[in-house]
Amino acid sequence: MAARVLTKGIWGLCHPRLVTTGCPSHGSLYAPAAQVNSPRNNADVNAKDKILRQPLETEDFFRLSELFSLKDLFNARVHLGHKKGCRHRLMQPYLFGCRMDQDIIDLDQTVEHLQLALNFTAHVAFRGGVILFVSRRRQFSHLVERTASECGEYAHTRYWQGGLLTNAPIQYGPGVRLPDLVVFLSTLNNVFQQHVAVRDAAKMNIPTVGVVDSNCNPSLLTYPVPGNDDTPAAMELYCRLFKMTVTRAKDRRRQMELLHVPIEHRVKATDYLSIVADHVHPFMTTVYPSSDGYFQQDNAPCHKARIISDWFLEHDNEFTVLKWPPQSPDLNPIEHLWDVVEREIRIMDVQPTNLQQLRDAIMSIWTKLSEECFQYLVESVPRRIKAVLKAKGGPTRVLRLLSTSEWCTSIWLASPLRVTQVRSCFSRSPRRSDGAPNNRKSCRSMHTLARLGCATSMLHCFASRSHVAVQSWPYTQSPLVSQWRPRRYPRTVASDATLRRSAIRQSYLPL
Repeated sequence: MAARVLTKGIWGLCHPRLVTTGCPSHGSLYAPAAQVNSPRNNADVNAKDKILRQPLETEDFFRLSELFSLKDLFNARVHLGHKKGCRHRLMQPYLFGCRMDQDIIDLDQTVEHLQLALNFTAHVAFRGGVILFVSRRRQFSHLVERTASECGEYAHTRYWQGGLLTNAPIQYGPGVRLPDLVVFLSTLNNVFQQHVAVRDAAKMNIPTVGVVDSNCNPSLLTYPVPGNDDTPAAMELYCRLFKMTVTRAKDRRRQMELLHVPIEHRVKATDYLSIVADHVHPFMTTVYPSSDGYFQQDNAPCHKARIISDWFLEHDNEFTVLKWPPQSPDLNPIEHLWDVVEREIRIMDVQPTNLQQLRDAIMSIWTKLSEECFQYLVESVPRRIKAVLKAKGGPTRVLRLLSTSEWCTSIWLASPLRVTQVRSCFSRSPRRSDGAPNNRKSCRSMHTLARLGCATSMLHCFASRSHVAVQSWPYTQSPLVSQWRPRRYPRTVASDATLRRSAIRQSYLPL
């Protein structure tokens, strides 16, 4: 059943007349599902199959085990059950014991079941499935609706009419798409009455994830999560985990699609425009709904074409494009990531022998890069800018290392004049074929002034947003897009997990 459900989301999107049932954040009862064009050739089909098959090859592809710990569940009072007299007989295996006539839920089993539920939810979201959040608790209705709205899914927090799922073709017509996953943050309407949607979802063979307290029946749920469903701290923890799971899965899907963009030749302006419009634009609007994001790109010719500039001018109210200095790989964190990827490829037991094997190896290594690696490089951006200012626009230590390394000969960077190598600016005199005068000092001073001016403006830009420049940023990057996302809590050291857990506990203290 799990394999059928994981593929249901993708096959459902191919239907042109599908309608998604549920209650989205804007209040309507159903909304038209997004239409997806059919694949045009075998290359698109193969790329799509690889995208869908790769998460199944890894046990924790989305790294969900790092989202929470047993201590986080304990601090949120997830282990507290109901009175012994309200206990359901099928919840006996999930209980640790009874203290002062109150059931205590075994958190070891809660951690295991919650990881399985989050992993299944991430796979459904990764494959484009529709997720419906359901809760009948009136005090948590706004929290559930806000969670569904922030992760782009649907919520139903009001009275559930019986037969809404079973009689959907009769009520709404044959072109109806049912949700691919139903997440119950509370499986009861009151102390003893089970939610009607649990029975309807079981009849329609729709997978369900549900938080079950000691007085609930877990037999009809696909992925039951034993835990407290009454306290605000526990509900906030559940909503935060599901929101982060769905958001992470969708971000990973966009990254995978961007990695599989077929580029068999030099990228031209039209190719780059399709990448920016189809992948970067929805990515930026989703991550930065308040239009306060920054987009970074170098000065490659395809990046500075007229059609690209016009497109960015049209969308200047949605995000800001950073002005990038010429000949400045020391300011770009992605250059170091390519070095890490190349080192991993060199130590592989079986070296790639053709272009397809090399592409698969790069994609596999890229998806396994740790978040600490990204965070460290992004946190170093203000230091890089200050190093350029300290050198008065001249070459920094990082730039000297890049210009003398072995792998930099294959990296081409753009200048205002033409595409030149990294070593051309500071290691040799500029040639007339570079479009520069036959004077090394004048060409070098031109690049120095450009680097100094851009570094100064970038420093003012980051200084105006102190929460971005001072705090560390969760960083996910694909080869063609950079994302800076400010944290919601301060953090001084990227690898200090203790500060991270303590900050999360302070943000979600029980009431």
